[in-house]
Amino acid sequence: MKTLEEKKLLVKMARAFGQPVDPALVESIRREEELTKLLFKEEKKIVAYEEGTTFLNRKPIFEEPQVLTEIAPLDELPPQPAKPAETNLQPPKEELVQQVVNVLGPKANTANNFYRDKEIEGIRKTLAEMMQKISTLSWGGGGTGIVRIYDADDFARSTIQDPKQFVTWRNGYFQLDYINPNEIVANTVYLTSNTYQITNDDYYIGVNVASNVVVTLPPSSDIYTGREFYVKDESGTAGYPYRYIDIYPTAPDKIDNKSYVRLNINNGGLKFIYRDGWRVI
Repeated sequence: MKTLEEKKLLVKMARAFGQPVDPALVESIRREEELTKLLFKEEKKIVAYEEGTTFLNRKPIFEEPQVLTEIAPLDELPPQPAKPAETNLQPPKEELVQQVVNVLGPKANTANNFYRDKEIEGIRKTLAEMMQKISTLSWGGGGTGIVRIYDADDFARSTIQDPKQFVTWRNGYFQLDYINPNEIVANTVYLTSNTYQITNDDYYIGVNVASNVVVTLPPSSDIYTGREFYVKDESGTAGYPYRYIDIYPTAPDKIDNKSYVRLNINNGGLKFIYRDGWRVI
């Protein structure tokens, strides 16, 4: 609960800032002052004497109690506007800054201009960096990156010599190089069963079975033109009866327009290549 002095101070502050005074607060102050007068009769202090012919004829002048003379009677107070609903809205930051500047004076204006200039300088710098990045991205022809391998940071441009080369990855860089057979890793299969379905990952099938063996080529839908496979007799017995190696295509494919071919030569081998059907070389 606020004291009488605190209430009076609130009224004075509201008047000083041109704000409306709450009538209920004024009434509360008047009631407390009247109650104080009735309950507490304080002795008045003599502060001076009126002029007179003699000392005894002089009338004393007593100290008047402090009252809130700024407050008019309730019936004389101007009509108060309706109190607006309380909200959590705060004044804009710019308004608060300007209020502080107005109170602090020219020095504050100088300081405010200094920080404002620093802010503007930072914004200009950020915009310049953004424009530089946007300009760099536009070099890609409208995309978000490079559109040519030549422009890649991890491409060794010094390796460009002639068109008979392919791209390889070496020591953290893509570079052009000639085809080296020693760098080609072909998948080999060691077959010890009587049947086998060649997959698209295979390259060489070495058969080591002392009996008749059936090997099936992959369907044309799984391979590309120019695909090659090798089938080799590693047992050295394919020339003997009932130890042949029969190679079948996947229907409806054909091998040189035939349903199958037979490898019946000891240690012999066949090379198959696809072009509109399987061909034996």
